[in-house]
Amino acid sequence: SDSELVVKQIKGDYKVKNERMATLHKKTHQLLSKVDSWDISHVLREKNDEADKLSKEGLSKLKN
Repeated sequence: SDSELVVKQIKGDYKVKNERMATLHKKTHQLLSKVDSWDISHVLREKNDEADKLSKEGLSKLKN
């Protein structure tokens, strides 16, 4: 992700204070609990092309 805040929230380093984000955070962890392993990392915006490609690959795997 190019959002360091979201990465740190998913990892549990930061609390989620925004109500809408808290709902998404909960859903994210529910989905992550269904996979054997996962990893999330912060990607600088100038390196975002690769992060975008990886996110599209991940979404295509979810659809299959």
